[in-house]
Amino acid sequence: YGTTKGHLIKAYVTDLQGRDFAPALPEGRARSELDELVQRTSSPDILDRLPRDPKHILVISNALRGSGDVYKVNVYTGQSERVYRAVEDYFGLQTDQAGEIRARQRTDTDGGGTYIATEIRHPDTREWQEHFRLYGKERRGMQLVGFSTDPGIAYVVDTRNRDRAGLYEYDIRTRKVLGPAFEHKVFAASDVIQSDAPGDYGAVLGFSYQAEAPRIYWTDPTLASVDKALTQALNLK
Repeated sequence: YGTTKGHLIKAYVTDLQGRDFAPALPEGRARSELDELVQRTSSPDILDRLPRDPKHILVISNALRGSGDVYKVNVYTGQSERVYRAVEDYFGLQTDQAGEIRARQRTDTDGGGTYIATEIRHPDTREWQEHFRLYGKERRGMQLVGFSTDPGIAYVVDTRNRDRAGLYEYDIRTRKVLGPAFEHKVFAASDVIQSDAPGDYGAVLGFSYQAEAPRIYWTDPTLASVDKALTQALNLK
């Protein structure tokens, strides 16, 4: 879903046969012509497909009222339940491996200039806590990219005091960067790739990094073998 020249593309849910289509977020009754226009021209963003819960997805509303609210939607019945109420000036929601909203961002300023603050929900107290700031003028800092299967451990890209970004484990409880998860000798690390298969859900399969084009270093031997075979077959290197 998205926008193209002269066309509006909206997010829908359909059955495996592609016969029945329904909005990804059920639309309520429009209270005004403006509400009706927004419903026709806006589309919710899918926050999490919830692979461990095939009946539901999490979507972010872009409607006029309640924009930024997150709903858990039953893709079979269309029923929805609001699980997060939008907070003004917050954006960049991220979920953990359990499908719970665990991170968000906000923009603010202080004596050091404009920054983006990342807040993480504590795994025990469920309290929102600010963990790090990324200042625009410095262009170096920490960025949350995902959560591990342990709710107390996250993955962060860290560019502080380094020539290139590395990817590290981060202890949410102690607020400490742990050992490196992935560092490339030449290129900047960018993200962690995790399994969404039922048998090893959340397991790390590889890491992405920025070379002359985005590339993946597979830690999973099967995927590494498949990637190598495809690369050779397609003569990509």
